[in-house]
Amino acid sequence: TERASAFRERDALRAVAILLVLGAHMTYHPAWIRVGWTGVDLFFVLSGYLIAGLLFKEHRSAGRIQLGRFLIRRGFKIYPLYYAMVIATFAYYWHELTLQKAWPDLFFAQSYVMGYWHHFWSLAVEEQFYFILPVAFIALAKFARPGREPFARLPLYCAAVAVAALALRITSLITPEAAVFRIIKPGHLRMDALSFGVLLAYFEHYRPAALR
Repeated sequence: TERASAFRERDALRAVAILLVLGAHMTYHPAWIRVGWTGVDLFFVLSGYLIAGLLFKEHRSAGRIQLGRFLIRRGFKIYPLYYAMVIATFAYYWHELTLQKAWPDLFFAQSYVMGYWHHFWSLAVEEQFYFILPVAFIALAKFARPGREPFARLPLYCAAVAVAALALRITSLITPEAAVFRIIKPGHLRMDALSFGVLLAYFEHYRPAALR
């Protein structure tokens, strides 16, 4: 069916993203290392597309977005296993556990502050996005003109996010204290990939002819 085909396509893209990320951390081939970083961006695009799609479907069917319901569903999908792992980590490092190292893992802040699981920075970026996007959609729907499609200005906002993220990355590069961690990992520097996924979902749900 069409839905099953879409699932297979997304799984294929996830597989490509995983292979790219593995290549960025291995030494199999210089070219693989060089392009491997794009795997994380591909994951971000997929997340933006999937999460925005869920919100668009809810708004089109119910006429509104239930923020609490959305966050609870996301929480049940991610938090149980994640916090089980975090608690096990804290137990293992109990003799040297500090609040400074622990709080980033507790609150998904690894994209800004290194914790025990600092390589979960990309998951932290996605968690930040899960809070930002539904609030932004609710605001757009609330302040839309009567009788007008509530998300009509979304392509413009996505373009603004892309320009702002690029400008901020350039600024991060030219500052004297620039470091790789600050350049590639903070959530506000990676929102362009997520917003591109949102843009794809918008065209799929509201302007399919333009997308084709």
